[in-house]
Amino acid sequence: MDTAGKDSILRRLVSGINPQGIQVHGLKKPTAKDRLHDFLWRVIDKLPQKDMLHVFKHSHSKEVLVTKVHPEYIVGQNIPGIESGKDITEDFWQNRYKAIRNFEKNLIQSGTVIMKFFLNVSRAERTTDGPNE
Repeated sequence: MDTAGKDSILRRLVSGINPQGIQVHGLKKPTAKDRLHDFLWRVIDKLPQKDMLHVFKHSHSKEVLVTKVHPEYIVGQNIPGIESGKDITEDFWQNRYKAIRNFEKNLIQSGTVIMKFFLNVSRAERTTDGPNE
C-alpha cells in the first residue's frame, strides 16, 4: 500500500485550506534523535498549537503495527530489559496500546480534536494514469 498515491490525495484534500493554518507531518522511520526518546515523543514534538490543524500522514498507532512485524525496531529503542525480540511479551504490547489510549485521552481532555482516517487506495485506482507516489 506504500506508493499508492496517498500523498497526492492528501495534497488535494488540504489544498483548499489556508496554508498558514495547517502543517502536514510524515512520520516515517524514526530518526536517531527519535530513538533517544519515548516512542510517542516524535508525535508530541509535532502537536499543533491552539487553532492549528496538523495532519499526520502516519500516526503513532502505526508504530505498534510496524514493530510487531519488525521487532528489531523495538530492540533498537534502547528499552531496559529488551535485548532481543524474545524479550517482547504480550504485556509489552498491552502497555503500548494503553500508552496510546492514555496519550489520546490526555489530548482530548486538553481540547485537542482528534480525527482519524484510514485512506485505502485500491489497486485499480493506483494503476490509473494519475501520479504514482
